[in-house]
Amino acid sequence: MKKLPDYTKLVIIPSGAFEVYGPHLPLGTDTLVSSKIAEILAECNRYHRDEL
Repeated sequence: MKKLPDYTKLVIIPSGAFEVYGPHLPLGTDTLVSSKIAEILAECNRYHRDEL
C-alpha cells in the first residue's frame, strides 16, 4: 500500500449564507449543503489523488 502525502494542493473552503427560509428548513441550510458538498469533494479527492 502506497503512503499518502501529509499535504495536498487542493483546498476546499465551504461557505454558505445564514438566511431564514421559513419554518420548514433550519437556519444555516446553505452552510449545511456547502459543507456536505465539501465532504463529497474531499472524498473524491482521496480516490483520484494520483490523477491531480
